[in-house]
Amino acid sequence: AKGNLTFTYPLKEVGRCLGGMIAIRNEKGWGFMNKEGKIVVEPMYSRVGEFHEGLASVRTAKGWGYIRPDGSWGIKPQFLRTYDFEEGIALVKYRYRYGYIKPDGSYLIQPVYKRGEPMKDGQAIVRKDKLYGIIGEDGKWIVRPKYSRLKPAGNEYLIRRNGKMGFLNREGEEILPPKYALISRRDKMQGCARIKGSKGWGMIDSSRNLIVPAQYDHVSNMDEGVCFVRKGLLYGAYSWQGEELLPAQYSSIRKSKTAGMLIASKYALYGSSEKD
Repeated sequence: AKGNLTFTYPLKEVGRCLGGMIAIRNEKGWGFMNKEGKIVVEPMYSRVGEFHEGLASVRTAKGWGYIRPDGSWGIKPQFLRTYDFEEGIALVKYRYRYGYIKPDGSYLIQPVYKRGEPMKDGQAIVRKDKLYGIIGEDGKWIVRPKYSRLKPAGNEYLIRRNGKMGFLNREGEEILPPKYALISRRDKMQGCARIKGSKGWGMIDSSRNLIVPAQYDHVSNMDEGVCFVRKGLLYGAYSWQGEELLPAQYSSIRKSKTAGMLIASKYALYGSSEKD
């Protein structure tokens, strides 16, 4: 069939095709072949990455390094761990510290951090001692290390300090100061996130405004513009705009997708409310 390859040599494993190169493994180790099925890098490595920006990470007895598509060394093996090049920068681990290198192997940022994340759009999360901060491509602090947790969340960062969570923008400003015990991942449709305060669960919208009061024992994820809440054994519902569709006084609530309505049960009496 068109697009299929026939091999005249035994392979134990075949990776995906990326940039016209396919990782392969035989009894000697890992190497690469092109999309025509020709071996261009002889299998000899214990592990390999994928080609990004003309370089692929490979592991030898001396450590991790990077090779070119013709199999020659772009950066000789010397690292404990390597990551893909993105926008001309790669995160590496050298002697138990993380730093950032250029395609010629020189350091853009010296390996001085206990933890590091790949550089994205000119910013990288790093750990200095026990706390996390953000540096730019020049190695200078955008946000000095002061958070026990710091993770990307879309165009923002999720932060934790003193046991509380909030949000940070890319300029380093706390757009939602840490005040919640927990913040869940945002849903993909409305960008809402469940939060847990001192009195219970609630929800914030994409602008970090509180749309469901943090007073419930449980708040569901937002689904088609509606979330359900529970207080004790009773259920209610809110819209993604923060409108209380049904107060938490029903023994059960379900959605009727065909009718576009909420069906609520209260002591065996049934009613309905149009879904926002």
